[in-house]
Amino acid sequence: MNNSDESIGPFGRSFIGDSPTLGSILMLLSTIFLSALFSLGNPIIFLVLLIISSSSVFYISYNFIEPHFNSKKSVNFLSDKTNIISLNYLKETFTSGSERPKNIISFSNAIKNFFKNWANYRGRASRSEYNWSVLFIIISQFIFSIISVVLLLFLSISESSNFLFYIFLCVNIIFQLFSFLFLVVLIIPSITILIRRLHDIGYSGWHYLIYFVITFLIELVCYIISEYLFILTYIIFSIPLYLIMILPGENQTNRYGTVPKNELNIQIESFTPVEVWDFSGLKIYSSFSKDILPNNKNNRILLPELRTKVILQSLGIWLLIFLLRPIFSLAAFGAEVAFGINQIDLYYQVVGLIFSLSTFLILIVFLSFDEERRNFWKLFSLQRPFYSFSLMFLILILDFLLIFIVYDFIYELLMPGLVEEDLFYDPSSSSDPIILSLLFISLTVTAPIFEEMIFRGYILGKLRKSFSDIFSILFSGILFGFAHWSLFAPFDLYQTGAATIGGFLYAWLTIRTESLWPSIIAHSLWNGGIFLLMLIFVF
Repeated sequence: MNNSDESIGPFGRSFIGDSPTLGSILMLLSTIFLSALFSLGNPIIFLVLLIISSSSVFYISYNFIEPHFNSKKSVNFLSDKTNIISLNYLKETFTSGSERPKNIISFSNAIKNFFKNWANYRGRASRSEYNWSVLFIIISQFIFSIISVVLLLFLSISESSNFLFYIFLCVNIIFQLFSFLFLVVLIIPSITILIRRLHDIGYSGWHYLIYFVITFLIELVCYIISEYLFILTYIIFSIPLYLIMILPGENQTNRYGTVPKNELNIQIESFTPVEVWDFSGLKIYSSFSKDILPNNKNNRILLPELRTKVILQSLGIWLLIFLLRPIFSLAAFGAEVAFGINQIDLYYQVVGLIFSLSTFLILIVFLSFDEERRNFWKLFSLQRPFYSFSLMFLILILDFLLIFIVYDFIYELLMPGLVEEDLFYDPSSSSDPIILSLLFISLTVTAPIFEEMIFRGYILGKLRKSFSDIFSILFSGILFGFAHWSLFAPFDLYQTGAATIGGFLYAWLTIRTESLWPSIIAHSLWNGGIFLLMLIFVF
C-alpha cells in the first residue's frame, strides 16, 4: 500500500480516531462469529475461544493498528452530508479524523471525570470516556450480582441455625441497601455522560429524551402483551442507541464545546440547569420567588447554579433515613425470631431509640462533608426569645386547628373506615412504666431534636441557598411528611399528611426566628400533647 496520506483506503480509515474505532469493533464482532464456528456448539469452548481471540484482537488493534493509521495526516473527507445513504457519507460518519486526540483516555481518568461531571450536561465526552464509564457500570453490576448470589446461598444454607440465619439476613439486607444506593448514585452521571457523548457526535441531549419516552411507551405495551415480546423489543430498540454511541465525535469545535482532550478534567464546567423552579415571570406562581425575610436583612443571595446539587443532597439524606426505617424493622424482627425475645414492646422501644440515634449519625456524616456546617450550628442560637416563643405558641394553635379540624374532616371524607393499628403488641404494656417512659423520651426528646436538625436545620438550610423561602418550606415539608410514611402500611396516610402540615409550619417558624429551638420545642410540645391524649383516652 502506498504510504502517502491520500492513499489511505476504507480499511485504514476505519481505524482512525479514538479507540475503539469502527475497525476494532468490527474485528471484535468477527471473533464472536469465528468462535461460534470453531466451537461446534460447545459453550465452554466457545467462551474460551472468544476470550482468547477478542483479547488478542483488542491488544493488536489498540497497540499496533490504530496507532499506525492515527499517525498519518487527516484524510480529506467529503463534507457533503445531504445524501445519507451514500458510501462516502458512511465513511465520513463512522471514521474520526486525526484532529481528535491521538490516545484514548485512561480508565482511571474516565471514571474520575464520570463522577466529577455527575451533574454536568454541558460539554462533550469522547467515545473512549463513555465506553470506559459503561464498562465500569457493567463490572460494578456484575460484582454486586455475584456477591448477592453468594449471600443468598449462605442464607439458604444457614436456615437450620437461627443465629446464623439472622446474621446473614442482616448482612444481606445491608448489602442490598448499599447496592441499591450505589445504583441510584449512578443514574444521573450515566445520563449526563450519555448526553455529553451525543454532544460530541453533534446531537442534542433532547434526542435521548424523545428516544426514551417513545421506547418506554412501546416496551410497556409489549410487556403487558408478553414478556418475550418485551425482551425482543428491548433488544431491537437498544441497537440504534448503541450504534449511535459508537459513532466518532466531530473533528472540530461545535455548538456544545471543543473537541475532548481525553484528559482528566480538573476544572469542571459550572452547571446551570434550566430554571424550571423560577416562576417569577408568571403571575400565578409569583409567590414562589418571594422570600419571607428580605435579602438586605439576612444577606442571603440565591445561587441558582447549585439547585440541582442541593436538591440531590436533600433527597440523599431523606432517602437514607427513609430506607433505614424498614431495614431496622426487618433486622429487629429477625433478631426477635432468632433470639426468642419475649419483651417485644420494650424491645421495639429500644430499637426506636437506636434508630433515632442512627439518623443523627447520618446527619453528622453529611455535615462532615459540608463546608458551610458552621451555618447549621448557628441555628442553635436564640437572639429574640420573647418574639420566637410567641410565634411558637401561635404555630401550635394553628397546627391544632389545621390538623384536628380541617385535616381530620378531609381525611375521613376521602379515606373512611381505615382501622388504626394497636400501638403495643401486648395490651399490658400500656401500663408498664418503663415502656411508657421510653415512649415518652422517644416522642418528646429524640424525635423532635433529631428530626428538626435534619429537616429544618440541614434540608431547609440547603434548599434556601438556591430556592425561595416558600419553595424551600413546601419541599422540606413534603419530605418530612413522607418520612413518616410506612412501607408496611402504605394506605395509612394520616400521619403522612399531618406531618406534612407540621413540616410546613415548623419550617416557617425556623425561618422567621432564625433558630431551631422554637421548632424543636414546638415539636416536643406537640408530641407530648399527643402522648398525654393517648395516656388518657387510649392506654
